[in-house]
Amino acid sequence: MKILIKLVITAVALWVATLLIHKIHLGGHGIHKIETLVVVAIIFGIVNAVLKPIVKAIGCWAYAITFGLIAIVVNGLLLWLT
Repeated sequence: MKILIKLVITAVALWVATLLIHKIHLGGHGIHKIETLVVVAIIFGIVNAVLKPIVKAIGCWAYAITFGLIAIVVNGLLLWLT
C-alpha cells in the first residue's frame, strides 16, 4: 500500500511539473496521459531507488555543506535522467 501511495504522489507531482514547466510535454489525451504519468512515475521510482543512495554516499559532503539543499539539485538531475 505504501508503494502505491508513493506512486500516486509521484505521478501527481510529475503532472504538476508538466503544468508549471512548459518544456515538459505529455503525449496523448485522457487515459493515455494518466498511463504515461504512471509509467514515468514507476521509472522515476526505480531511478531514485537505485541511483539516489549511490549519489548520496558519494556526495555526502555536499549534503553536509549545503544543509541538504543539494537534494533539490540531485532530484532535478534524476528527473532529467528519467
